[in-house]
Amino acid sequence: MSPTTSAPARLADVLVRVVPATAAAPTARRAAGGAAVLLPTDAPAGAGNSAADADAPNGAPTDSPAAGNRPAAGPGHTTRGAARLLAALLAPVRGKFAAAAFVGTLAAVFAVALSGLSGWLIIRASEQPPILYLLTAIVGVRFFGIGRAVFRYWERLLLHDAVFAALTRLRGRLWESLSRRALSLRRLLQGGNVLGTVIDDVDTVRDLMPRVVLPPVTALAVSVLAVGATGVLVPAALPAVIGAALSGLLLAPAAALWGDRKSAAGEQSLRSGVLRRVTAALDARAELHANGVAPRVLDGLLAEDREATRASQRSAWADGLGHAVATAACGTAALVAAWLAGPGVLAAQVAPATAAVVVLLLLALVEPYAAMTTAVRQFPALRAVMRRVGESGALDGGRDAGEGLQAVPGRAGGSPGVELVDLAAAWPGGSAVFSGVDAVAGPGCWLAVTGPSGSGKSTLLSVLLGFLPPASGHANVTGRAAWCPQEAHLFDSTIRGNLLLGRPSANGAPAPGDDELEAVLAAVGLSALVGRLPGGWTPGSVPAVPSSAAASASAWPWRGPC
Repeated sequence: MSPTTSAPARLADVLVRVVPATAAAPTARRAAGGAAVLLPTDAPAGAGNSAADADAPNGAPTDSPAAGNRPAAGPGHTTRGAARLLAALLAPVRGKFAAAAFVGTLAAVFAVALSGLSGWLIIRASEQPPILYLLTAIVGVRFFGIGRAVFRYWERLLLHDAVFAALTRLRGRLWESLSRRALSLRRLLQGGNVLGTVIDDVDTVRDLMPRVVLPPVTALAVSVLAVGATGVLVPAALPAVIGAALSGLLLAPAAALWGDRKSAAGEQSLRSGVLRRVTAALDARAELHANGVAPRVLDGLLAEDREATRASQRSAWADGLGHAVATAACGTAALVAAWLAGPGVLAAQVAPATAAVVVLLLLALVEPYAAMTTAVRQFPALRAVMRRVGESGALDGGRDAGEGLQAVPGRAGGSPGVELVDLAAAWPGGSAVFSGVDAVAGPGCWLAVTGPSGSGKSTLLSVLLGFLPPASGHANVTGRAAWCPQEAHLFDSTIRGNLLLGRPSANGAPAPGDDELEAVLAAVGLSALVGRLPGGWTPGSVPAVPSSAAASASAWPWRGPC
C-alpha cells in the first residue's frame, strides 16, 4: 500500500487523517499524507488490513480517562520482589521443588560426610589397627560415595521436572495474558518481540532457575550442619568453621557481585538483542542487499556480539573471583581448624582421626559455597527476566476482569459498519494519543485512516478491536472486527493448530470441526492448496503452506472478514 496521497484516494471512499493529540489540529479531516490504514466495510466487519506504522509513546504518563479505567500493568508488577514472583511461579510445583531441595541437601551432606569419613579412615588406618576396626568406616565410605551420586541424580530429576512443569504452565499463562492485555497488543503493534517473552525469557528462566534458587538453600543447610557437627566433635575448631561459613555465604558472593558489575544481566540482554537483530536481518536480507546497507548492518551485529562477548568474559572473571575467595576461605579455615585442634590432640583430649574429620570437612564445603557464589552472581539476571515476565500478569493469582477484551458497542439501529464520534484514545498511564476523530463507513465503501508514524493509527485499531477502551467519545462497530497484520507468524504445528489460535476456547466451547475450518480456508483462498497436500490435515502438512498465507488465515477467521 503506497503511503502517497494518490493511492489511498483511489482505494478508499472516505479518508480520515489521524494526528497526535498534541498537534495543532487534533480533529479529523479528509486529508492525505502519511501511511494509510484501509478499513473495508463491504461486509459487516469494521476493521481490516493494517499498513500502519506503530504508535509511539506520546507524552509523560498522566491521569487520563483510559488510565483510570485500568491501571497500567507494568508499574504494579515491577514493585513486586523477585522472591514473590519466583514463589508464584513455583507454587504449582512447590512439593517437587521442596523435595528437590531436601534431596540436594542430602547429596551435599553426603559429600561432606564422605570427605570427613575418608579423612578419619586414612588417619586411623595409618595407626594399623586390626581390620575389624576399619570395616564400619570402609562400608561408610562406600555408602556415602554411592549415596552422594544417587541423591545428586535424584535431585537433578526432581528439580528439572519441577522447573519444566512450572515453565510449561508459565508459557501457557504468558500466551493467555499477552493475548488479552491491551499493553501486550501495543507491543505487538509496535513490532515488539512478544514471542521473545514467551520463548526467550522463559528459556532464560529455565537456564537460571536451577542455578540460582536451590544452591543457597543447600549451602545454608550444609553450613548449619557443619557448625553443629564441629561443635560435637571438636568444639575448639568452631571459630574456623564459622569463619568459613561467613566467607562462603557472604564474602565470596559479595566479591563475585563486585567483579560482575551486572555483567551477567548485561550478557543475557546483549545475547537476546543479538539474536533478535540477526533474525530481523535475515528476514530483511533482500531489502538490505538491494539498498546496499548489508555491510553496515553486519558491522553493527559484529559490534554487538563483541560487546556480548566482553560481558561474558567479565562475568566469567567475576565467577572465578568468587570461587577463588570461597576456596581460599575454606583452605585457610582448614589450616586454622588444625591449629586450633592441635592442643587438644597433643593433650589426648581429641583423637587425631576426629580432628582430621573437621579439617577435611572444611575442604568439602568448597563445592556448595562455589555454587552459592554462582547463584548470587546470576540472581540479578534472573530478577530482571522475572520482572519482565511479571509485567505480563502471567503470575497473578487471578484474572483481572478489566484486562480482557472491551465490549465495542454496535451502531445505533443496528446499522452495519463503523462509526467514530469525537473519539480519543490513551494507553493506560499515558496521555492521549489522538483525539477528535470522526468517521462513518458502511457496507460497500472503504475507510482509509492516514497519518504519520506515531499519530495513533494502530491505537485506533486497538479501540475498534476492543483491546483498549476509548478515553472519550464513542467507537461503534456492528459486526465483527478483524486485524490482519502485515507480518504474521506461523507456528511449527499443524494447519489445524495454527487456525485454532484464532479462536480462543472459552466457557467450554467445542472445538470447530473440519467443515468450519475448511470454510475459513476457502474464504482466504487456501482450500485448493490444502487439497493438494498429501497429508491434508495431518501433522506433516504445515510446511507445505506458505507461512504468510497460512498465518493470515489463522489470524483472520474468527474476527470476521477483512
